[in-house]
Amino acid sequence: MPNSVIFALPSEQGLQVIGLKRCTKGRVLCTKKWDNLFQSIVLYRILAITRSRWKMLVHRKLSAALTFIVVVAIVGGISWALISSNVPPELSIQEQVRDDAMAYLRSSHPETGQFMNNLVWTGGRTTPQDILGAETYTYLSQGWNVTIHYPVIANPTYAITADYSAASTGGVSIPYRVIWQGTWENGNVTETSYTFAQ
Repeated sequence: MPNSVIFALPSEQGLQVIGLKRCTKGRVLCTKKWDNLFQSIVLYRILAITRSRWKMLVHRKLSAALTFIVVVAIVGGISWALISSNVPPELSIQEQVRDDAMAYLRSSHPETGQFMNNLVWTGGRTTPQDILGAETYTYLSQGWNVTIHYPVIANPTYAITADYSAASTGGVSIPYRVIWQGTWENGNVTETSYTFAQ
C-alpha cells in the first residue's frame, strides 16, 4: 500500500499536483476526513481560480469601457472642433434682414448679381443718441450702402434701402446705380421700389 495519495487539481498553469500522506502503519486514515479535506482543497482551489479569472474579466471589461470612453471623447472633441470652426457666427436680426433683402434683390433682379460678388460688410448701429423709439443700422460693402430703419416694438416691420453706385470698369466710364427699397417682416421681404440705371 502506498504511503501517499496524489491528487491533480486544475490551476491557471495547468494541473497542480498535491500529495497527501497516509498513515505509515499501513492503515488508511478515515476516508471521510480525507474526502472532506480533499473536497475542501479542491473547492478552495476552484474558487481561487474562478475569483482570479473573474477579476481578470472585470479588469478587461473596465479597461475596454475606459478605452471606449476615451476614444469617444477624443473623436467627439475633434469632430466638435472641426464642425464649430466651419459654422459661421449667428447673425443679428439686422444682419439677417440685410442678407434676406440682398438675396431677394439678386433673385428678383438678376442684373444686380454682378455687383454682389464676395460682399464683406462693415457697419452697424447708426441711430443718433437723441432719437428714441426707433433704430437705424447702416452697412457698407463694395459700393453698396444698405440702411435699415425700424420702430422699437415687438415684431416690427423693417424698412430697407439698398443703394449701389460705382463707375463701370473699362475704357468708357459709365456709372451704374441701383436703388432698391422694401420691407422685411417676420422673414418675408416685400419690394416697394426698384431703380437700375446705367
